[in-house]
Amino acid sequence: MTAPLRGEQKLLVVLLMIACFGTTSMVVLSVVKQQSTPKPAEDSQAETDQLPDKAPVLTGSSDDAERKGLRVLANVPAFEMTDKDFSRFGTKQLKGKVWITNFIFTRCPTICPRMTSSMAEVQFRLMQSAIFDEVKLVSITVDPEHDTPEVLAARADIAQMHSDNWHWLTEGHEMIWSLIKDGFHLPVAENTPEAEMPIMHSQKFVLVDRQLRIRGYYDGLSEEGTKNLLRDIFELVKEPAPQVEEIADPPTLETPRKPESVSIADQPEDDANDAE
Repeated sequence: MTAPLRGEQKLLVVLLMIACFGTTSMVVLSVVKQQSTPKPAEDSQAETDQLPDKAPVLTGSSDDAERKGLRVLANVPAFEMTDKDFSRFGTKQLKGKVWITNFIFTRCPTICPRMTSSMAEVQFRLMQSAIFDEVKLVSITVDPEHDTPEVLAARADIAQMHSDNWHWLTEGHEMIWSLIKDGFHLPVAENTPEAEMPIMHSQKFVLVDRQLRIRGYYDGLSEEGTKNLLRDIFELVKEPAPQVEEIADPPTLETPRKPESVSIADQPEDDANDAE
């Protein structure tokens, strides 16, 4: 028969039992924690990479570094306007060229001078390259009642360095505004009478290919927008020149697009109260 435990022995047995129980609890807690721990970051990233590419947003910028290639966003309808030298100029002369357009007016005291400065920067960079003759720049007024060819010519003399490459266009009010909204899918609207800026319009630059297809929208007020626009111009020029039949009948859109509604949200925060 086993001898009864003395007081010290009983205490030792109790302590050993407590220690064993504590170790077992730690092991169980460790296992539970491992099972509830989220997947490593690389697994989550792998799942994200498998998601399908998002469709390009018509009103968004093309400054997305993750997009693959320059997608076709819309077709530009045929148009003809009056250039600053009173000659007629439009899609007939632009066919077969890569071109950039923006929308400005000479009475604009806020974003338009900055947009014109950005366009001048694009022109200067292109002049230093071998593709200068393959690219056209087009500025279209949203205020044709005031911006006559003479007024645009005076502004062009201040802004540009190469008159044959940069075209300043005007025409009837209804024709221009319809083209902006339905052709380039950008907002334009009259502002309130008391506003400093009488006309609201987009600050976006639009990149168009040789087949008169819109390939990107860019922030005309940021250095990043200018940088990405130049990058995509050089990429677009590398595309094979289309055949005459392809130019006359541009391919259909990849996805139907709807014009964006007029909103001053397209303006930068510092110009929101004076949106054009």
